[in-house]
Amino acid sequence: MRMMKVVLGVTGAALGALVACSSAPKPVLPEQNSGPDATWQKPQKLEIDGDTLEGEASDSVSFPLGDRSDWRRFKAPGNGELTFTLKVRPNKPGLDVNFKVLDETYHVLGTGKGGKGERKKLTVADVDASKYYVVVYAPDGKDAGSYSIKVKFKAIEPPPDPNAGNPQAKEVVPMPVRLASVPAPDLKGRKPRPRPSVKPETSPKPETSPKPETSPKPEVVIEKKVTASIIDVRAGNSGTILTLNKGAGHNLTVGAKGIIITKKGKALSGGSVTLTTVNDQSALGTTSASLDSIGDAPYVVFKAADLGGGDQ
Repeated sequence: MRMMKVVLGVTGAALGALVACSSAPKPVLPEQNSGPDATWQKPQKLEIDGDTLEGEASDSVSFPLGDRSDWRRFKAPGNGELTFTLKVRPNKPGLDVNFKVLDETYHVLGTGKGGKGERKKLTVADVDASKYYVVVYAPDGKDAGSYSIKVKFKAIEPPPDPNAGNPQAKEVVPMPVRLASVPAPDLKGRKPRPRPSVKPETSPKPETSPKPETSPKPEVVIEKKVTASIIDVRAGNSGTILTLNKGAGHNLTVGAKGIIITKKGKALSGGSVTLTTVNDQSALGTTSASLDSIGDAPYVVFKAADLGGGDQ
């Protein structure tokens, strides 16, 4: 009887171990319990006070409990810089919490700097009145803790324009290296057509019956045109800005109007260009055409009638 009890006891212990193994807890996904603010799609708001130019928020994150990240969105008050400070209170020694700052196109502008489990700081310069994101997160599988994050805005005025109030001043345009300088042959590689000439007036032959006189239609003669290569394209506040490889040395002036020509030799729809700055061998112009529609269009053509559209 005693031996039977021992055998039964061992069997019962083994059975208990099997039951315990069969009911092991399922793993928790990193964002399983985070809520809507787990992604950039539904971030919380982080308000920056208009008087103090500061904003603050606090919460907690936990990788093991499935609440890994908290996203927040805010708008900078203007041009300047943003300074972030993250105070970390880890659940246990050796754990950590950190943060990243992103612009409205989700490009990472920086990550908090500081020791593991300690305060983190980050300064983002050259911001403008746009939307930004900050995400606080638990970096690794065991990290967890509470936090408070503070953002402070410092306004920085842009330097004064030395040419302000002087329309005659010319801005020095640096020559970018986006594209190699492209020669300006006739489009599609064809030889230039001969310039049309004005036929001399001839005296009308006498007629038996006079006819009413009619004014001859004026013949349009383009004495000269300028084809400038596009060497840089970038977005501006009032449209798309083009940098061209020709300027005053090729009879271009401020206010001259041209048209963007595609690689197929056709005029780009909505591709009218107006020159805003002209140097000796380069010029800047603006257009309402988007960056995508311009693509890799190589030229802007200026007709003779449009070369003197404004004051230099």
